[in-house]
Amino acid sequence: MERALKEEAENTGFRYGLALFTGARKVAPFVRFPRFFAYVGNSIEGTANALSLKKVDSGANVTLLEPYDEGILLGLQDVNGIKVVSDIQLYLDLKSYGGRGEDAAQAVYEQRIRPRW
Repeated sequence: MERALKEEAENTGFRYGLALFTGARKVAPFVRFPRFFAYVGNSIEGTANALSLKKVDSGANVTLLEPYDEGILLGLQDVNGIKVVSDIQLYLDLKSYGGRGEDAAQAVYEQRIRPRW
């Protein structure tokens, strides 16, 4: 999924960033979470169609998120050629996700944010 999203973004010129557990797994692995999350700076419907994703009522394993403002995609990190949102954005999104998100947020904080202070 990561490569498919990357290729679609490169082909159509939009920005994206892996988010939540998917992004955290790339920079501060701690919690295994079977869903894929990414912000896309493009039409979610158009991107989903290009990636051959189908909308489901429950049990989704891929979630494409529309950035609620332009700051979401500021500070994108390149991790082995894949874009990940900033550590601060990861922390904020995971912290607000609740449950295991709080554990993953703490790992991002301990492994990535705190050492830079």
